[in-house]
Amino acid sequence: MELSKIEPSASEREPTEKALVDQAKEYLQQRLQKLAPDAVLTQAWDVFYQTYTDVLRRMAAEFRLDAQESEDLVQEVWARVIVHLANFEWHEHGAGLRGWLYMMIRY
Repeated sequence: MELSKIEPSASEREPTEKALVDQAKEYLQQRLQKLAPDAVLTQAWDVFYQTYTDVLRRMAAEFRLDAQESEDLVQEVWARVIVHLANFEWHEHGAGLRGWLYMMIRY
C-alpha cells in the first residue's frame, strides 16, 4: 500500500482542517466586504473548495441520484456553505466540518 493513499486520522487532520476552515472564512468575509483576498487566502479557498467538493460528491453518491442531480445537490450545498460557513464553530471533540457538511447535504 502506498503511503500517499493512506488518509490521515481525524485527530491528525483536525489542525489542518481547522486552519483551512479559518482561512476559508476569512476569504469569504473579505469577498463579502468587496475586498480582494490576498494570494494566500485565495489559494486556501481553492484548496478548501476542491477538497470539500470531492467530499460532498462522495456524500451525494449515497443518495443514488443521477450524475446531474448529484452535481446540482453539491452546488446547492456550496451555496449554503458560502452563506453559513461564518457560523460554523469548530468543536474539539465534535463531528468537525465533515459532520457539518453531511448535515447540510441531508437537508
